[in-house]
Amino acid sequence: MTHSKSGIDKILSGLAKKISQQELKDVYRSDKKRFSNFSMAVDQLLLDFSKQRVNKDVIEALCEWATDAGVSSCMHSMMSGDIVNTTENRPALHTVLRAPEEVQRKVLSDEIYQQIKDTDERMRKLSEDIDKGKIRGEDNKHFTDVLVLGIGGSILGPKFVYESLSLQHKVNVRLHFVSSLNDGSLTYVLSQLDPESTLSITISKSFATQETLQNSLEVRQWFEAAGITGPDITKHLIAVTADSGKAALEGYQAELMFPMWDWVGGRFSLWSAVGLPIILGLGWDVFEQLRLGAGSMDQHAATADYRENMPVIMALIGLWNREYLDASSVAVLPYGDNMRSLPDFLQQLEMESNGKEVSKSGMDTDIRPAPIVWGREGSNAQHSFMQRVHQCKEHVPVDFVLGIPECPASADATRILISNCIAQSEALMVGRSRDDAYAELLSSGTTEEEALVLASHKAMPGNNPSTTIIMRDFSPFSLGSLISLYENKVVVEACIMDTNPFDQWGVELGKRICSDIENYLSCSDKIPDSSPSKGLIEYIKQLNKLNVE
Repeated sequence: MTHSKSGIDKILSGLAKKISQQELKDVYRSDKKRFSNFSMAVDQLLLDFSKQRVNKDVIEALCEWATDAGVSSCMHSMMSGDIVNTTENRPALHTVLRAPEEVQRKVLSDEIYQQIKDTDERMRKLSEDIDKGKIRGEDNKHFTDVLVLGIGGSILGPKFVYESLSLQHKVNVRLHFVSSLNDGSLTYVLSQLDPESTLSITISKSFATQETLQNSLEVRQWFEAAGITGPDITKHLIAVTADSGKAALEGYQAELMFPMWDWVGGRFSLWSAVGLPIILGLGWDVFEQLRLGAGSMDQHAATADYRENMPVIMALIGLWNREYLDASSVAVLPYGDNMRSLPDFLQQLEMESNGKEVSKSGMDTDIRPAPIVWGREGSNAQHSFMQRVHQCKEHVPVDFVLGIPECPASADATRILISNCIAQSEALMVGRSRDDAYAELLSSGTTEEEALVLASHKAMPGNNPSTTIIMRDFSPFSLGSLISLYENKVVVEACIMDTNPFDQWGVELGKRICSDIENYLSCSDKIPDSSPSKGLIEYIKQLNKLNVE
């Protein structure tokens, strides 16, 4: 039976009609225990979903939906090493990388278990040796900077973690992340670095990713231009890849190559050797705490009752908002510039995982795909796109994410930041009626004629749902819990949608077409008349800026 024909769908549809006729602010006023009834704490995280358009009946029905979908069984299969990536015939073992040793020994073969331990030890020792100056660059210089080259899952997670924690923790070496091609970002970063004290890490599972390898080539040329060539250059180059053979052909030393495993998906991979930049930048202990926090949230996700299960509740509310309340997007607003890359990280995690309309059996799904995820750092968001969210009737659910440092650099600034975050969630919920705006204008001395005009401009519909997540301390453990929360949320949603969150076939077609277009741009071959891009390609070639002969 499809979901749209099930009994729970009818119940949820009926509840959605009732909820649509209610104002959140009225619900809040009538329920003095609204916050305590619709919030929960796990480890150092608080999840406040009291400003979502839900009530106890909705939560009960949603949890019944999760039961019908077999969410517990689905999560157990993933964490037990079953083949859950069905289209690629692979397990998804990112949770095992941060699980206790007894779980790793139970789930993994002896060979894979030993691979993980050996890789961890090599990463720990490399970080320690660089920090102590046992491994040095050209002219015996200490390494001070690491250039990280990758794209998508190879870079978004490490970048987010490093930016989030680097202000609160000792930085061993400075990290610089580059993904884009030909936009000047690589040139600018290189202009700030000394090649003799710089390491370059190329992260690519296939070691064939166009953008990453092109940037890697340009970095190699930068080293060579500084006189670092031959065997000397190899001590500046690290590879994280599943294809060590290709890396070896490019001159990477075996001792500076680290494995990527096909049983860890790219967007879930920061827990593997993809996290090496985090280890080099912040130290092994920080990475270990990050894993411990994630593992703690995994344990909660696997064992807690649905009604008290943070990832499950987040997933169910997300499905409720888009399937029954017609929300097509969700905004993510982290408060604090150090968390500015969270929206980028979650865009890939959510949309590449669940931006699908095909079930595991190959049939069309009858549940809407992942919403469009967007956002930016909260303070800047308030002064840009939040205008639309506040004053338009189309609701955009918002995730407010707030980390509270134990020792803030400025208590006053932190207090202002927290106040703004909470104020935004309240303003979205309560709004302001035209009558209230009119009364405020009159009380401020505005004439009745002017007030009649301005009141409509100052009115806000309110009733916009939001969730607030607070990290009670801004530690690696808490950040690991936060990332695991969202990862498990995505997996729960996929369980209910009956889709595979671990593949990404949607990116393949563009890669293939790109190869053909690149050939047309680099030679004089005739472009087929049937090509929809013939006009664009010919226009670009006529610009004569690509040295095309």
